This record gives sequence, C-alpha cells and structure tokens, in this order.
Amino acid sequence: MFCDKCGKEIKESDKFCNSCGAVVGVSEKKNYWKYLGYAWTVIVNLITIGVVFAIYGSVYASFEVIVISLLILIYLSFQSFSMIYGKATAETAFALDAEFKRIRRLLKDELDEYETEEIQEAKKKVDKAMVKMYINAGFIFIIYLIALFHLFGAL
Repeated sequence: MFCDKCGKEIKESDKFCNSCGAVVGVSEKKNYWKYLGYAWTVIVNLITIGVVFAIYGSVYASFEVIVISLLILIYLSFQSFSMIYGKATAETAFALDAEFKRIRRLLKDELDEYETEEIQEAKKKVDKAMVKMYINAGFIFIIYLIALFHLFGAL
C-alpha cells in the first residue's frame, strides 16, 4: 500500500504515513460526520442571529436598544477573546511539541511511534475545531455589525 500524498510505501495497519504524516485510509463515514459537524455549527449560528433579530424586534425604546446593543457587544467581546486565546494556546502547544521533537533528534533520542500518532490525532482534532472557530468568528462578526447598526440607529 502507498501513501496518497507522498507515494511512499506504508503498512496496511498504519493510520499515518511515516514519511509525510498524512492520514491513511480516511473513510467516507468520518468525512460525513466532519461535514455534519460544520453544518451544525452553521445552523446554531443562524439560530443565534434569529434570536438577536427577535430581541431587537421586541424592544422599541431607544434606551432599551442601546442597553441591549451594549450587552451583545460585551458578550461578543468575551466570546472573541476566548476563541483567540484558545487558538493561541493550541498553536503554542504544537510549537512546543515541534521544538521538543527537534531537541530529541539533536540528542539522538528516537521518537516513539505511538507519540507521533497521538500528536497527529490531536492536530486533526484541533484543525477541525479551528474550522468551526472560523465559522463562529464569521457569524460573530455579522452579529457585531447588527448590534452596531442598531446601536448607532438608536443614538
């Protein structure tokens, strides 16, 4: 069996290519669940936008609109901060892992194959989470614009 990405020979039981680290034998069922997760993220964000419009539809006084807009903007700020902090933490962890691997190679210490598989699995999970984070960030931006539109309209 050969790797689809780099063409090197791999064993049937391998989950990752030993040469390039690509995932081997990804089934369609796994891709189905991955894309279903992305679709669910979009649906939840569309519902959130609907709730925001419903909230703005139920307030009429300009003072209420200003208060609601400020609360929404504060909430979005906290949510954005947590997403950025999480992304930075994940990037730092993988950068430290790469540096530890480099140091171990310099010391001629062999890397355990199980360790490499664990890191590859973790990177896959983080990449999936990053796509969802970018989807959420796009919808946060839309809600942010809605809140600013109503805030400036009430002033």
